Amino acid sequence: MFKQKSKKKKSLFSNLLSLISIILTIMAIVQEIKKPKEERKWTGHVAGFVPYDLRPPTLERIRKAYWDPDNPQIFTTTTMGVGWAINIPSLVKFIQIASQGAMDLIKPCCAEKDIQEAEKSDNIC
Repeated sequence: MFKQKSKKKKSLFSNLLSLISIILTIMAIVQEIKKPKEERKWTGHVAGFVPYDLRPPTLERIRKAYWDPDNPQIFTTTTMGVGWAINIPSLVKFIQIASQGAMDLIKPCCAEKDIQEAEKSDNIC
């Protein structure tokens, strides 16, 4: 019974995301069609902040969206459709920095010398 509820919630969430994606794509197409033919670029933003690119993808744009170590942004414009792509080198760098910061937070409460003295006297550091 629990699995059925979980599947229904997941299905509802998945269906909602699909519906939003379809609506945003239709909005992007309508936005471009409303422009005069010579002004249509088939790329831009819909709903004020969601990027879209309805042009056929090129290898250069795919590489720039998913593998651009010189770009510090993690989320880049998708190469085809509506939404964002993930710049893998920037994501890896972010994870490395975040994990290093977490490791810096996890420091022993005492120096090695203090731990040895505490063990001798049965005191907790």
